Amino acid sequence: ARIVQYQSVVILTTTCVVLILHRLTVRPVALTRYLTLAALLLATGLYAHYEAVLAVVPAAYLLGVVLYRYPAQRGPVLRATLIGGTIGVAMLALFYVPFLRHPQFSATLTYLTERRIGLDVPGAAAETAFPYNNLADYFLRSTVYNTTYYEVLRMVVLIGGLLLLYAKLWGRRVATLVGLGMLAVLAIIFSQPQWFVVNGVDYTLVFFILALLPALLYFRLPANEHLLWLWFGLPFLFALFFTLKPRTHIYIFFIPWMLLVGLQIQRLQQWLRARSNPFAITVLGTSLGVLCALVFGIYAYRLFIYNDVEVLRQWETAWPSGYWTAYDQPEHLGMFGFPLATGWKVAGALYGDDTIAGAFESNEDKQWGPMWYTRGQRQCELTADWFFETSSFEPVSAQRLEKMHENLAVNNFQPWGVVTIHGQERMLIYKRAAIGETFTPRALSLDDFAAAFDQLTTPDLPLTYPVVNPPIAHPLHINLDNQIWLE
Repeated sequence: ARIVQYQSVVILTTTCVVLILHRLTVRPVALTRYLTLAALLLATGLYAHYEAVLAVVPAAYLLGVVLYRYPAQRGPVLRATLIGGTIGVAMLALFYVPFLRHPQFSATLTYLTERRIGLDVPGAAAETAFPYNNLADYFLRSTVYNTTYYEVLRMVVLIGGLLLLYAKLWGRRVATLVGLGMLAVLAIIFSQPQWFVVNGVDYTLVFFILALLPALLYFRLPANEHLLWLWFGLPFLFALFFTLKPRTHIYIFFIPWMLLVGLQIQRLQQWLRARSNPFAITVLGTSLGVLCALVFGIYAYRLFIYNDVEVLRQWETAWPSGYWTAYDQPEHLGMFGFPLATGWKVAGALYGDDTIAGAFESNEDKQWGPMWYTRGQRQCELTADWFFETSSFEPVSAQRLEKMHENLAVNNFQPWGVVTIHGQERMLIYKRAAIGETFTPRALSLDDFAAAFDQLTTPDLPLTYPVVNPPIAHPLHINLDNQIWLE
């Protein structure tokens, strides 16, 4: 919830859907109302992002539990499911039918299937060919968002829960041997992953399927626990081994993972209370909980809330001491949700008081940020009078940076101002100069402009140019040697 994006909506709606259907497994009443509410919540999640469809995994399982436990209610349950499902589909159709019919949907489909999921990628190298292996990316990325101690702890607890399940199936001795072997293989996977690549195919997926298969197929488990293993295992396998670039979308299996962790901790507490002083165990558990909250919370505070120093930008000097990482510098690609101030408020305030006027261009790939902070000023490379050069977490190649500065020089853009934040340069403002004109760059502190920008800012965002590409009046549809398509 620390990230203002769709993830929080997906997590909230998914959790609510599961809670509603779990309630029906205990007390199947008001079926139509509850199942309609669940369908509406699922549709809301799908409005936020497609991956909310994975809520169908626990929802379908719990619906099956209701049908199995209450044979006399099967007819009403199916009718209520049909009614709720119809309403949910109708709600989805309001957005998805126009979306699927839009001419730009083909670009979205290509992005999802080829660049993210990885379907139909010809000539892919072993590390980018199916089955994929995103374990390293997952670990390195997740240990930036959370402390390494947190990630390792929940991994250890999850493995412990899996070993307990093995013990139920095969006995303690066999489970111990299997567990030792599994830990040895895991150590090899993380230290020597290339050992699992044979003839260009990464077989790491096979190990995880075999490790999770007993939990996925153990239908004699209590329904709630079996649900958690299915809800965790299937999205886990899909995200890490069936998706080319999951990146931060790995959160899709975090809800059941944390519920499984909580289940194992509860079992440990009950086991200790039965063999020791219950009060002492309560004190110990509370103390450990407070300690974990402090250790994990301080890290999160430093990275996400405290913004006098942007830790991710100044990792080498500002990284919280005492928090071990497996890397010297985190990978910044695809990172978001961290404090990032680049000085755009200064640009917006300067536009607001007419100090600067006219079209602009910037080195940022996405238009949304500049569009918001300049309050919809025209962004056009050909007619720009201003250029805003910012620095972000994303790595930029030296060649691209050199090319940008060459273009600025050719078009006679010269430094006009430097935006500073906490005494550090964050944005360089260029102005297109007339022949023979020069500027003395002025220092612009964010502190001097932030309040003015905030006063100018309103929820509405007026746009001065179209944000949707207009239809091509006379399309040519020329294929140039299967390399360029001229629309």
